[in-house]
Amino acid sequence: MIRKIFFAVLFISFLFSAQVKAHTPIEDSNPRDGEVITEELHEVSLMFGTKIEQTSKFDVFKTTGEKIEQANFTLQDNVMKASFFEPLENGSYQVKWSIIGEDGHPIEGIIAFTVDQAITELQSEEVDESKQQVNENIVTTTNEPNDNNQVNTPSYLLPSIIGLLALIAIVSTFVLLRRKK
Repeated sequence: MIRKIFFAVLFISFLFSAQVKAHTPIEDSNPRDGEVITEELHEVSLMFGTKIEQTSKFDVFKTTGEKIEQANFTLQDNVMKASFFEPLENGSYQVKWSIIGEDGHPIEGIIAFTVDQAITELQSEEVDESKQQVNENIVTTTNEPNDNNQVNTPSYLLPSIIGLLALIAIVSTFVLLRRKK
């Protein structure tokens, strides 16, 4: 009898394990993590593995901590896009994103990239002036490590735990019923 119950619980746990989804993964981004962009960048986009909730968002920061103002932000199905008032200047940037996937779990992550465009003479003069202004206002900053906070938990873990707990409950019930007789 206990064998039948064991196999029934085992069968049910495998039956439901296919329906459990892992956390929504990020599938692609433009620019990609670690990419060096050598042309003007007007837009950042992130693509995820499934549809994401409307409360999902991302912000773009310079490594100095300055937040880049977004001109337009759109979220459609599994894609988030933001455009900027002006192309991003040369430098290092981080996209800090947070979403709620179709599975209901909140997930956060960071994508880092660098803009490194060739500078013309006119731009060079403007850059020199802006560097002088920045040098007057320099504050020591520390760079955050490029951590991706997304935790990848195997999709079979939760059904296995539930199946094990169900098996323990059923076996305990039968043991207690046999002791009473």
